[in-house]
Amino acid sequence: MNTIRRSLPGVLAALGSVLLFVFPQAAAQGAAEGLARCRDVIIPALFPFFVVCPLVLSGPLGRWMGAGLTPVCRSMGLPGGRVASALLAGWVGGFAVAARSARQGVEEGWCSTAQAGVLLAAGCVSSPAFLVSGVGAALFGSLPVGVCLYAAQLTASWLAAVAVSRVFPPERTGSPSAEPPTPGFADTVADAVASTVLVCGYVIFFGVAIRALPCPDALRPVMAALLEVTAGCDEAARRNSTLLACAAVSVLGACCLAQVGGLTKGKVPLRPLLWSRLLHLPLMAGLFRLFLHLWPGQAAAWIGGDRLVLPRWRMPADVCVLLFVLSALLCGCRVIRVKK
Repeated sequence: MNTIRRSLPGVLAALGSVLLFVFPQAAAQGAAEGLARCRDVIIPALFPFFVVCPLVLSGPLGRWMGAGLTPVCRSMGLPGGRVASALLAGWVGGFAVAARSARQGVEEGWCSTAQAGVLLAAGCVSSPAFLVSGVGAALFGSLPVGVCLYAAQLTASWLAAVAVSRVFPPERTGSPSAEPPTPGFADTVADAVASTVLVCGYVIFFGVAIRALPCPDALRPVMAALLEVTAGCDEAARRNSTLLACAAVSVLGACCLAQVGGLTKGKVPLRPLLWSRLLHLPLMAGLFRLFLHLWPGQAAAWIGGDRLVLPRWRMPADVCVLLFVLSALLCGCRVIRVKK
């Protein structure tokens, strides 16, 4: 297994070289698309988070910024404080920010390696800017579709991480009493530049692979979803398939997983993240349909050239009251257990 892991980068480099010579035009088109994606999306969206998140998580603000997510962390066996703030940073900034924050927690000592693995499984999501604006509004022409995709993704990530935490239980170690050293601004910017270049390199490489690899048109959406999230969502929009978009977002793709591995630098275990993907896809597909039906009023989704009208759907009043009472009882039991 270690031999395969060590030889994989060389195999990928050789594959990229072969693609450049065999399919030069397609490879050039993929590289150009990857560069444009880095210029228009990756650098403006990720670089500010790469600079701000380490400074915030290491400072006093990191203790209480994610206080609202402390119950969510407790359900996964994680402490609150900076771990909850790191989870919030991942849910807002995306999987790259989550991977970098998990690694920072291990390096600074406010998160163990096992806890960082579960944190990574819960925090590796696509950012709301990408799903709501990029996929929902731009590709599918419907803001509700993007919002429901994002909500379903977060809920599925949390539920899958809860299940994975039972298989890979994080040890219960408290946060260190001493404040972690706050990194210097110059060092933070330099690290942010290196992380951004790493992400852009993977985006360009997999952009070339998507364009240059020979594949039948019928299987191209599957290949795109397995290789890169953005390409998978683009193929899903062309085929008017929100289910395929759910699959592309849920699987994350080889490009995203490679970025996560590069950003964690081997300090965070990836097994909880990989195992959580087995539960994530069915959970996200079902939750997406549920949230879409629960959307108030009529949500008109322009898919391709056809207009899909999502009708109003409401629960009966007695069912709503019953769900509210059950939720209150569960929350009350949880609070009593935490106090004990």
